[in-house]
Amino acid sequence: MASDLGTRIKRARQLLGLKQWQLAARVGVSVRAVGSWERGEKVPQNLYALEAALAPHFTVNGSLPPPPADPRERELYDLALVDAGPAGAWAVVEEFRRRKRSRIA
Repeated sequence: MASDLGTRIKRARQLLGLKQWQLAARVGVSVRAVGSWERGEKVPQNLYALEAALAPHFTVNGSLPPPPADPRERELYDLALVDAGPAGAWAVVEEFRRRKRSRIA
């Protein structure tokens, strides 16, 4: 589990183009702490601060639902995926659904 988490943290950091020291500054920890997370030696104490620092490329539980089946929602998801990552793309789809419901009501 810890090494999978470490791999996900490192991948998200790299996707954002951050160095370890930059991530450490965002989260408020030492560079040594970031390195130990990425190597799977330790687990971050505040995963939610880490999630905020690495958004949209990292989620605490690491799981997101599969892409939407509806063709219009899938198109939105695919467009948002490029800029926002999976979590951000799902946020766009959820906003689309919310607005669609409010127009119907």
